[in-house]
Amino acid sequence: MPGREATRLARFGEWGVLAACLLALGWGLSPHAERPLTWDEVDYVEAARRGVVANLFDQGTWSPPGFVLYVTAKARGQTGDEVADAYGYDEGRDLFRLRHMHPPAWMAPLALALALAAPEPAARWTQVGWAAVLGLLFLWGARLLAPDRPALRAAALAVVLLDPLLRYSLLEMHAHVAFAAAFLLPVVALIRGNGAAVVGAALGVLYATATVGPTWSVLWLAMLLPDPAIRRALTDRSTWLRGAGAALAALALLWPGGILRLGLVQEHAFR
Repeated sequence: MPGREATRLARFGEWGVLAACLLALGWGLSPHAERPLTWDEVDYVEAARRGVVANLFDQGTWSPPGFVLYVTAKARGQTGDEVADAYGYDEGRDLFRLRHMHPPAWMAPLALALALAAPEPAARWTQVGWAAVLGLLFLWGARLLAPDRPALRAAALAVVLLDPLLRYSLLEMHAHVAFAAAFLLPVVALIRGNGAAVVGAALGVLYATATVGPTWSVLWLAMLLPDPAIRRALTDRSTWLRGAGAALAALALLWPGGILRLGLVQEHAFR
């Protein structure tokens, strides 16, 4: 079967492109693996050293009553120092601030890497792992979108993984690579067009809200509404309940501090 053989060869070529891109990223990163950590990286490593559970629950950050009083004091033009002193708040111990107000789940691999290697290589090679996850998820979604265009998929994959911004994010250990990988999960759910689509949409909106702000959530909704299945689902009460339940369950699992310590609210209040 020539057609089947060609398809198999094309898919093998996609895996080759993925491997070549990851090798290129690793080769470009290797001279910097022992370079001293930058300002952001120092904070991320310090947060990761405190442990996965401590980050999930935003250990050291404001309690909800203290946060409300602090915001109220700031709104009145006060420094808020009195509130901080009353609640024993120390910004240097606030994991939410050490993560630069990003959600915590992406820190888990770094915590593991720090148990196996020195901080500098652990930080940089963890980023390559996230690039691999991004490549796999992108390839999965691209196959659903363009099942008969293997060359196009391979080219698009190379553009994504060799983009200069992604390479910069790897060097500086920014969270963008992990965020891009997570963002593809609800996209893939929507492309599949099955019962997971609404849950994927809910998680996508939640994720955008948690990481990059309400404006992106509006853009998410604008992107979703042309889909007839989504429009139909939005008129169904059970869909709203299922989507809201999925979003809350994901938040409780991936960022319980976002609920218990108002992490989602703090995210946007501080930014």
